[in-house]
Amino acid sequence: MKISIDSTKPITEHYLLDLSENKIDFKLDENFNLDEGWYELHLHYPGQKTTIKDVKINDESIVETLWAGHYVDGEGNKHQPAAAMWDEGGVMKVWIHTNLGVLLDRIFTEIDGEDLGENLGKKYQFTVDRPCSLKNPFPESIKSYFAHGDGPHWWKKDTDYTPYKILDIDTPPVEEILEEMDRISVREIKGVFKGVMEIKTNSPTKSDLPFLDVDWEKVPRMKELLVDKVGYKNILSINLQTLYPHKNLMLHRDDHYKREKYPIIRGCKKFYWPLTGDLANNYFKLGKAGMLPAKNRPFLINTLEHTHTAVNDSDEPRSVLIVYGDLPGEILGPGDQRDDK
Repeated sequence: MKISIDSTKPITEHYLLDLSENKIDFKLDENFNLDEGWYELHLHYPGQKTTIKDVKINDESIVETLWAGHYVDGEGNKHQPAAAMWDEGGVMKVWIHTNLGVLLDRIFTEIDGEDLGENLGKKYQFTVDRPCSLKNPFPESIKSYFAHGDGPHWWKKDTDYTPYKILDIDTPPVEEILEEMDRISVREIKGVFKGVMEIKTNSPTKSDLPFLDVDWEKVPRMKELLVDKVGYKNILSINLQTLYPHKNLMLHRDDHYKREKYPIIRGCKKFYWPLTGDLANNYFKLGKAGMLPAKNRPFLINTLEHTHTAVNDSDEPRSVLIVYGDLPGEILGPGDQRDDK
């Protein structure tokens, strides 16, 4: 492997980070041994304003995929598009692969050519699938699923395949949500999925149409959260799912395509908020999008189009609030024929 940099000023500090964020030093323009895979190339500000003209892998240009990178200035602000470095502490970050063809294929498949050179954050959600080692015994399919990292991906926002969104909202106290869940729960199911979890739900049957008539006066904090802040117009189900210690869900994709609710829940519409447990040792992986990046934040997730599983690698039960409902918003993909989006 050989990496070369064409820049207006010599780059004096540079290194790679692998998917486990291990630092790898190397010398520019010299061959060195490197395991096949994805790496984040870091180029540090050399003390003078510098423009990165090109990055080459084994003497061949990565061409316009350079524009998928970004610059982090000395105060930690991200800039994209960016090909220049201009302040002390700044660093240019560019994803590369040891196989140039894999790099070009990934970026040209996932990013429209006319968008390279633009601020990708406006149109794309960026994720990195990193490997994770589990400490407790789990089935081989689960261990190997988490141990594999597929690297960076760029997902167009608001499509059938957008994997998740982090919700930037203030949340009510967890204790109040748990108390209100007890008020509206009409079923409690223990030992679900071969004894790995239990579920409390306000749905008398499986989650599907018609919508449920929720008495919001009984659960004002849930109304504040789900209606006022998240934006649900109607509710299909509200579930509290508790995963037992040292247990996991089987790898799967939600099979709701034949339910009446499917046109309503397509895309990134499922509310997911971890509430209690040792959240630092609980993991939810959403296919090639990788693990959800925040352990105690609410998300909208897409489990219809992405293989996923949850693992409780701790000694405590883990509970999560999951909601299906009518969440208006245009899906930029085929099949959404509702008049009121």
